[in-house]
Amino acid sequence: MDGTSSAGSMAWALPAKAVVLALVVAICAWWSIAWTRGPLGLSSLWVASGVVCGVLLMSSRRQWPALLLAAFVASLAVHAWLRPGLPVAVDLALSLGDTSDAALVAWIVSLAAGDVSQLGNIRRSVKIASVATLVACA
Repeated sequence: MDGTSSAGSMAWALPAKAVVLALVVAICAWWSIAWTRGPLGLSSLWVASGVVCGVLLMSSRRQWPALLLAAFVASLAVHAWLRPGLPVAVDLALSLGDTSDAALVAWIVSLAAGDVSQLGNIRRSVKIASVATLVACA
């Protein structure tokens, strides 16, 4: 083979990554809604945001729009499925919030910490991610 199969597999890398992310986000969103919902119907723990943030930080910035779209669609689908009585605008707002907080934290961490995959940057990255998370939640 002359490398064309490598180029073909690279073309499927982002769509495959987005589909896997969407499935993981859907499972995490279902878990959060089903098991951590408070008396007002809002979840007290949203695991999917942490997953999305981690995937974004380990991905190139060029991939972020596709990954964020996949996460948004998965979150929207789960909100609509598990909360059928809510207006669509509420589902859209919740899904936008679910996705944007992960994007904000990933953006702040990537700006402040640089390459988070380097072992020497982990302690610094954790500190920055903790502050960024508090800022995104505010």
